[in-house]
Amino acid sequence: MAKNSTINLRVDSEVKEEAGEILMSLGLTLSQAFNLLLHQVRLVRGLPFEVRQHTPPESIVFNNSQDLYEKLNVGREQIRQRQVIDANLVMERLGEKYDLRR
Repeated sequence: MAKNSTINLRVDSEVKEEAGEILMSLGLTLSQAFNLLLHQVRLVRGLPFEVRQHTPPESIVFNNSQDLYEKLNVGREQIRQRQVIDANLVMERLGEKYDLRR
């Protein structure tokens, strides 16, 4: 007979609510999902997903306010010289490339 244990967790309430809604749409409770996670940890002898630090694209990394100011000036100059692509055209191209329909 399986023994039951209780685990108390502290999580951000917004994260809990959103995750709970997603899991509910999949037919799972938070408890069932956590239990599933623990089973997967046992099976793979670690986390069943990759854990890594997110590194933002270099184009949006600012070392200081001067760096931000310089990048904003580059963007302003590109707009002035009309070196931009219309957002609607970008969305259209993405839709074609990834077969997205509105």
